[in-house]
Amino acid sequence: FKIIWKPFFLSLLVLVFLYYAGVKSAAGLFALWLISLVFSISLFDLLRSFHARRRESGSSLVKVVTDLFKNDFHQIGANLVHLGMVLITIGMIGSEYFQTMTEVSLSSGQEANFSGYIFHFEGVKQNSLTDGKAVVTAVLNVNDVSGNQHILLPGTEYFPRYKQFIPVPGIWRTITGDLYVILESWQMETADTAV
Repeated sequence: FKIIWKPFFLSLLVLVFLYYAGVKSAAGLFALWLISLVFSISLFDLLRSFHARRRESGSSLVKVVTDLFKNDFHQIGANLVHLGMVLITIGMIGSEYFQTMTEVSLSSGQEANFSGYIFHFEGVKQNSLTDGKAVVTAVLNVNDVSGNQHILLPGTEYFPRYKQFIPVPGIWRTITGDLYVILESWQMETADTAV
């Protein structure tokens, strides 16, 4: 316990921060706490090895780190792999516990509310490009609860030569989360409508 108490305490601080940052899912909090504990242990172990090498050699921290990467990479490689796995796991936890999805059908001029955002659908635009590709784009005016406004252009690229559709999401990235909008289907002949 003597070695693990500092990482454990740091992981508890992360847990408290996540709770006050708005994470209310018990399973999500537990998973993120466990990952922060693994991250803290790996980080402290890596820092301990740097500090021990620095004490032995009397060299600067930069020289110790450089020498470890050059000569004894296997010694710190395991810690780096663990840190990388932690990042991958955080992404998996985020997509499992903190993702919300819905499907909305809107006609031109209509609005929809979803997860703290107000979507105003302006319509669908269609363009044919010179390389044989056709692009269909929905124009959405999006406002968040703080009043910030962003224009999202989710669309679909169509390659007639290959008879292939490729979706292009409209993305609004923020510190608190990302908003992805995908144009699922559209109808321009009878009315300017999109899903």
